[in-house]
This record gives sequence, C-alpha cells and structure tokens, in this order.
Amino acid sequence: MQSTIKYLSIHLINGVEKILKNEFYSDCIRLTVHVKNDRNDIPAIYTLGKIGGNKLSQHVCMSVVDGVILFSTVLELYKNDKIKKYFLPTDWKGLFHWLNSENQPLLYSNDNISHAFSNILSIPLIKM
Repeated sequence: MQSTIKYLSIHLINGVEKILKNEFYSDCIRLTVHVKNDRNDIPAIYTLGKIGGNKLSQHVCMSVVDGVILFSTVLELYKNDKIKKYFLPTDWKGLFHWLNSENQPLLYSNDNISHAFSNILSIPLIKM
C-alpha cells in the first residue's frame, strides 16, 4: 500500500510538465529515488521524461545504442543481439564495486564505449 501511495504521489506532483519543458534543460529526465525498507542496498530510481518510458527501474535498463541513451525493458535489451555487456574488472574496489559480487554489468551498449568506460572507472569513490 505504501509503495502505491508513493508512486501515485510522484505522478501527481505539481509542475511536472513545466519542469520537463524547462527551456534551460530541454533534455532533462526527472529522477526520484525510493529506498526500500527491506532492501536499502537497492534503491529504485523511477525514470520520468521523454525517453524514460515511465517505467519502474526494476523493469528497465539503460543502454547506449548508436550514441543514443535508451531506456528499455530487460526483455527488449536481451532481444537485441548487438548490445554487449560491459563488466568492471574482477578485482575492482572503486565506484560500483558491488556489481561484481552480483555478476551485473556496468553498461550495455552496441557502441565502442571504451573511452566512456575508462572515464567512469576514473571516478573516485568517496566514502563517508
């Protein structure tokens, strides 16, 4: 019940159209993070916007296809045999290190993303 209330509240936020049509950020995507009480290690990001698809994140993956960021369902992503999975190095201890223990890829793409991948790996992890 609480999840339903939260999701409905997101849709009813005043000014959504104004935010999405902001002249300064024509390509903006609205993100809302929900921390699940029983799984606070897996925040759910709800993507809203032109290409967000208004889908819940547990059903959606982001990929880079021909230079364009797409939000697709997991099934749509796996049906595209041109898309490759990019994993972190197995001994990685930096940002997104938890992906290795879950055997999850960092990125999905059909492009040569080695430059972007190396940029992501160079982001320092800040621990508090």
